[in-house]
Amino acid sequence: MYLKAIMNQTPKCKGNVVTATITDPSQASICKREDLIAFIRKELGRTDIIIETELDASAQEGGSTPFTTTEKLHAMVDQNKSLQTLIEKFGLQLD
Repeated sequence: MYLKAIMNQTPKCKGNVVTATITDPSQASICKREDLIAFIRKELGRTDIIIETELDASAQEGGSTPFTTTEKLHAMVDQNKSLQTLIEKFGLQLD
């Protein structure tokens, strides 16, 4: 999910440095994955590509976007407290 969010961004390229703008600090580790770097190097035909990340401060001000099902559930419960009662009453759980 994080990779999908990153791939929806337009990276900045300067020389051999590709800078990806991220909205969550946890996305930085995904940008450093060897398989992603290898794919980008192969597609661009350059072995000297370096990936850097830049945290989008404006995205942090508005709160983080929930990506996982657990994060989404917590965000929904924050918006509607009666949802927590429903979860408890029926013993619902996430898979």
